[in-house]
Amino acid sequence: MSTVPYWLQKQRKPDLQNLAAHVGMEDYDALLKTDLEVALDDYLRANQTSLRDDPQLSGFYKRLGSPVKRESEGVTTTSVVEAVKKPGLSGTKQRRQTLKAREGLESPIQLLILAIEAFGLFSRLVPLKHLTTLPAVPALGLKHEIALRLPDLFALLTSEFWGPAGLWLGTSVVLPACGAWFWNLGAATAAEEGSAAGYDPVAFGVVKALLGWIVYVRGGVAGESRGVVEGSVPGGSAGMLVGAGVAVLGGLYEAVLRK
Repeated sequence: MSTVPYWLQKQRKPDLQNLAAHVGMEDYDALLKTDLEVALDDYLRANQTSLRDDPQLSGFYKRLGSPVKRESEGVTTTSVVEAVKKPGLSGTKQRRQTLKAREGLESPIQLLILAIEAFGLFSRLVPLKHLTTLPAVPALGLKHEIALRLPDLFALLTSEFWGPAGLWLGTSVVLPACGAWFWNLGAATAAEEGSAAGYDPVAFGVVKALLGWIVYVRGGVAGESRGVVEGSVPGGSAGMLVGAGVAVLGGLYEAVLRK
């Protein structure tokens, strides 16, 4: 698949739509910005003989260089071009394909943030217990004895573990997930695309930030569990708020890409 020139990528979507109208493309209104970039790239390449002298397109053709035969590029994006040329296609299929390629973007980021918080809390609540001592083996380069320590899983059966763990799960996972499910800002867009709405990462981050501010910053929950969670998560309450902010920014970025 050929790379879309940067000259097209840096344009705003309204500018791309105006450019598409200028060169005579049809049925481009339903395309996402990235699909419109690809469609314009293909259209301008295919019609460069008649459009090359257009002053509005000088930036595109200057960077394009010599004519390129689309047949020699291997896998191409003909599906997007056909959607532009055929008035009966609305671009819904292209929307789904593009969003499917992006749908995993925020989930790994959000999971990474939660994993870092969970690791800090688990390390605090489940201490390492001495299991055995491995003898020195000079032949293998081990000149000293090595103490083998493993997490004491019996700590999972105590209230000292489940108090802070339950508080963290409630404020960082369960309640934000519920809020993101019922307060879905992208439900309307998903309905138009014929796909399941799922959860909203923006709402997830907002709810998590509000809970973190109320519970940990303002001290909305009394007891030792709050202090344990705040002292175990990297960065404390500020770190949790930063993680929630990253989730919000990731969701907003995805929302912009959907426009």
